[in-house]
Amino acid sequence: MKLKPFKLDDAKWDRYKAFYLSGGPGSRYGGDGPIIQFDTGEVIIQPHHWGPDERGRISDYNIGVIKFGDGRNMPTFTTPEGEPLPLAHLDHRDNHRSVVVDYDTGHVVSLADLTKDTRVPVRLRQAAMCYFSGAEQEPVGGPIIQSKPRKLPKDQREHLDGLIQACRAWAKLEGVENKGWGYTESNWEHLLTQEFADLDEKTRLGIAQRGIHVSRELVEWPYLLIK
Repeated sequence: MKLKPFKLDDAKWDRYKAFYLSGGPGSRYGGDGPIIQFDTGEVIIQPHHWGPDERGRISDYNIGVIKFGDGRNMPTFTTPEGEPLPLAHLDHRDNHRSVVVDYDTGHVVSLADLTKDTRVPVRLRQAAMCYFSGAEQEPVGGPIIQSKPRKLPKDQREHLDGLIQACRAWAKLEGVENKGWGYTESNWEHLLTQEFADLDEKTRLGIAQRGIHVSRELVEWPYLLIK
């Protein structure tokens, strides 16, 4: 992140009882934009609804505010160790907030509630959803959630596949393959302890028609990198 030239003649005071400049959407119309730069060199991003036309690269600060689903000019995202992450693992409902991309440090964090984050000065915690302590400093924000297919051990996968095949064979023999909608057991882990004989008819029918949904594995990263 880089700083704009700080001119006291352009600075405001009233809102924070400190000298600051504002930038980003809204600032060009005379109001405070969501990006606040203090005379100390600190920068915060305030709560703001970043619409599709507002997201993107902000050249004044060399940062970007995006959503993983924006689908335009996306960098390659990696774990902190440098492992590339498929965009499909990041564009999901657990990453509903916009994220901040710092093109100087290469760090990516989510906009988040930082009121209890001790990395942020107390005086700014109520207002900040992202915090920079200065130019070329890593952003402080919320974690980013990776959602990836869950890899089951061979014995667990074979057990669930066996339940699906048994339920489909039962539905065919009973002539109920297309009879309404059965109940699908939402707790796939519970089904690991169940045998076909343990299942009631609604559960058997649901599995026969829709299989068994295994939830995706969620991995929380404190930040991502771009390359």
